[in-house]
Amino acid sequence: MDRFTPEQIEEKKKAIFDAMGKRGQKQILKKGYEKWDPFQEPKDPIDIRKDKTKRTTQALIREFLTGVRHEEYSNTFAQGALEMCL
Repeated sequence: MDRFTPEQIEEKKKAIFDAMGKRGQKQILKKGYEKWDPFQEPKDPIDIRKDKTKRTTQALIREFLTGVRHEEYSNTFAQGALEMCL
């Protein structure tokens, strides 16, 4: 939103607010219209977050499970490992 003037941003914000349903407006007014930022960047979905080594959860769990002996592996074990990874 850097390429818009503060007036343009406020116009767009008001248009978004006015187009919302009453329930959504009520939620925003409860938190404060001035604090509300409809243009903020979305948070990373949990499935594409990366750790310090720049690997995703899926890559980490795959790497871990390939190192597990066949006798120790089960669906319950894999599910538990995935839950711990998240």
